[in-house]
Amino acid sequence: MGASKGRLLFDLGDVVAALLAHGHPQGPQRVALESALAARGLSADAVPMVYSRLWKRYVGIDLDRLVERDTAYLRRVGAGRDGLLKRLRALPDLRRAVRPRSADLLLVLGAGWIGARRNRLLRHRHPGGPRVAWFCHDLTPVLHPELAPGIAEDHQLFRRWLERGLDLGDLFLCASAFVADALETYARGRGMKAHVRLLPPAHEFRAPDGELRPAIGRLRGQRTVLSVGALSARKNQMALVRLWRALHAEAGDALPVLVLAGAVEDGGRIGDLLAAGGGWTRKVALLRRANDAELAELYRHCDFTVLPGQHEGWSLPAGESLWMGKPCLGADAGGLPEAGGGHVALFDPRDAAALETAVRRALSGEFAAHPPAWEKLRRWEDVARDLAALL
Repeated sequence: MGASKGRLLFDLGDVVAALLAHGHPQGPQRVALESALAARGLSADAVPMVYSRLWKRYVGIDLDRLVERDTAYLRRVGAGRDGLLKRLRALPDLRRAVRPRSADLLLVLGAGWIGARRNRLLRHRHPGGPRVAWFCHDLTPVLHPELAPGIAEDHQLFRRWLERGLDLGDLFLCASAFVADALETYARGRGMKAHVRLLPPAHEFRAPDGELRPAIGRLRGQRTVLSVGALSARKNQMALVRLWRALHAEAGDALPVLVLAGAVEDGGRIGDLLAAGGGWTRKVALLRRANDAELAELYRHCDFTVLPGQHEGWSLPAGESLWMGKPCLGADAGGLPEAGGGHVALFDPRDAAALETAVRRALSGEFAAHPPAWEKLRRWEDVARDLAALL
């Protein structure tokens, strides 16, 4: 990596925004942050940066302070610098200008469609500027908007970002062959050519120490089954909750607790169902926005994981489950089978009976697949090497 004349420039603007909003990176932001960290470990030619609205250019950022969740620093380098005094206080942290060169590869691995001012800059970049590579996590907002959170304007924003990148001939890095095929088909249907390279994310999950909320401590002495992911129609946890209600009618308190860890994106339908009450609801725990330390604790103590999503571009939780040595039941749809690599027990997420059969077998200790040894799993260092090869 160090022998190349070009640099890998990591745009981490949405990582900063996610840490300020939630305290931890979401799925796309996790890919961006972990890739940058691994690349820095391989070479000094990996440059973390953010687009500064204050100076209208890219500036370098301190990756260590990002990882440490230095909130005061993040606020200074974040996008929303309003007020003259706040802008002046931010100046010392925004002096390290990064001037992209033609040999560089500018990587936007998070939610690339977010960041209007940055995207305007990249749309109108000068000839001789850097190559730009966007990570395409999935095409749900344009192919299945009914499964995507947000409003119609959000979906149009995604569409404009996608089609402008295709029109410019930018490189799209796709998490799975499932996403790559969908993107190429989408482009052909609009008379465009998609420049695509596969870049599967890693299975590796760094399990840091940290504070745990009391609710997680109370789960430690109980049997649990874990499902990680934002609660939404696309992730399909409602089917899992309905199954748990039915299973409780048979097993009662012998049924393990179903732990749902993720932000609520479906308008609270699952929350409303649980709020309706009934003895079975004691066997479902809803944990909004679990941090990395909490997720690690949940993985360690669960019996197995279940991921019933209908349209995943990949599945970071499937990889994390395998990395933590936990059997995983996953939907035989989208890119999840590729993420599982043959080590996930698959079921049809549209078939309630198939989901029930898979869960019943797992509850009895029967699994069609088991986690492999670590050396068979993909690490973030592998992702960084693949990115370096693009130079």
